[in-house]
Amino acid sequence: MSQHVIKEKIDKIFEYLKILEKYKDISYQEFLEEPHFIIERIFELLVTTSADILMHKMASNGESLPATLRTTFLRAGELNWIPPKLAQKLADAAGMRNILVHGYEKLDLNIIYDSIKQALKDYTEFCEWMLKILS
Repeated sequence: MSQHVIKEKIDKIFEYLKILEKYKDISYQEFLEEPHFIIERIFELLVTTSADILMHKMASNGESLPATLRTTFLRAGELNWIPPKLAQKLADAAGMRNILVHGYEKLDLNIIYDSIKQALKDYTEFCEWMLKILS
């Protein structure tokens, strides 16, 4: 994947974060009325787009591709592309994404609501690390 394509994907993540930013200060009641569906979809897009960047970088570097989105983030931490603590947070977000997409268990909307501000922080940090790697 060219650096140009990675940069475009980073720009998409920033677009998703801009949308998510609108919801960072809403009440839980407002969240339940409708936006939780939008926020759930944004979380899914953040995870998959971030993992896509990492998988393409891994493939370009001759790395074996991890079997799951979760292990993709953990491997990026092992490779020091992102800090291990951030890698763990993003791996946990990938687990939440799996619950959202596949319905593995009952969804706790409190967890989604409580994750908004952390997602804004974590994915901004992820993009900053990816931009450093590109330069």
